[in-house]
Amino acid sequence: MQELVDEIAADIGKDPKLVRLWLMVNRQNKTIRPDQPVMDLRPSVEETYNRAAAHRDQALRVWVEVAEEVNAEGAAVWPTYPGLPNGVVVKNDLILLFLKWFDADAQALRGLGHVYISKEKKVEELLPVILKKMGWDKLSSDERIQLWEV
Repeated sequence: MQELVDEIAADIGKDPKLVRLWLMVNRQNKTIRPDQPVMDLRPSVEETYNRAAAHRDQALRVWVEVAEEVNAEGAAVWPTYPGLPNGVVVKNDLILLFLKWFDADAQALRGLGHVYISKEKKVEELLPVILKKMGWDKLSSDERIQLWEV
């Protein structure tokens, strides 16, 4: 798996230490989503597939995440599933959301990236993040944003 990460990182021009792979799963609503990050890069791709394939489909699909934040040593800081110095992985209450923008004028859907947010937060609390990712300072009094889950 480490070799796969190294190859993907080279292809996208990123430091492999800043790249993390997530296993993808099929959802009941016929969409595909990241399920969990691949934290142990020692196994082979085949071993990782065999562990994952038991409750997934015929292909090993991954989503590639690039760290947006690094620590003082230059190591990636991952908002979910942080690793502790003793190697223990701890899951927190953050969920991963993909932000997309539908441009009504162009009739086009564009990905804005992803964001981590607590399961306890309200949808409205995403507004500052969305405004920042869109490069919008703030909304005028006559502008509105509609948010919905797809």
